Amino acid sequence: MPRRRSKKKIDAKPKLEQNLRAVLEVRTAGNPDEEAVVWTDFSPRVIAETVALKGTPVSPHVVRDWLEEEGLALHKIEKVLAGGQSPDRNVQFERIAELKGQYIDAGLPILSMDTKHDLQNLVNLLGLEIRVAHYPSYCSKYNPIERRLFPHVGRACEGMLFDTLDTVVGPIRKASTSTGLKTTVNVIRHAYETGRKIADDFKTNMPIVFDELLPKWNYRAVPE
Repeated sequence: MPRRRSKKKIDAKPKLEQNLRAVLEVRTAGNPDEEAVVWTDFSPRVIAETVALKGTPVSPHVVRDWLEEEGLALHKIEKVLAGGQSPDRNVQFERIAELKGQYIDAGLPILSMDTKHDLQNLVNLLGLEIRVAHYPSYCSKYNPIERRLFPHVGRACEGMLFDTLDTVVGPIRKASTSTGLKTTVNVIRHAYETGRKIADDFKTNMPIVFDELLPKWNYRAVPE
């Protein structure tokens, strides 16, 4: 069968499979409700061309079969909102992949986060610089947290009636997997003031260092 032949071709070339996975690392999206539902917006042709540049040529047909065996569907990024797709999407995906490679080679941690909370307090507390690289607009499902954490939290809370804070926190704290996933829950008990404006001079004096490349998505927070 074609799929078996394609699998043998990939297995016989470890460097090819390594390059295939590297290309798809930041171009794999997931369903936050179903761990097994994953896809990529890269076509087999684009994937084949990209790994060929890395010195491991392969045909789009073999790539397509390999994607099927890996359980990766092919989807286009779509968003029906004013503004549409960002013209800088591919450049930012490439930048994220580049940064992840640099940090992994240096033995530095990489965190996948879904948050809009102010960052500076954490940087000041740790005394460490933190680099931020946002996923492009309309591409949040490519953030690994979407498929690596949220489905398990949803499973742990399935069928629960959230009538008290404890019934929310308890199941989430118990969410785990056989491969080592564990969760930690911290309840913020502050009462947040709505409509609050930031200090007038914050943007001017904030210790944020923006990159030259796509500064709205790439920057570093440094301790004060």
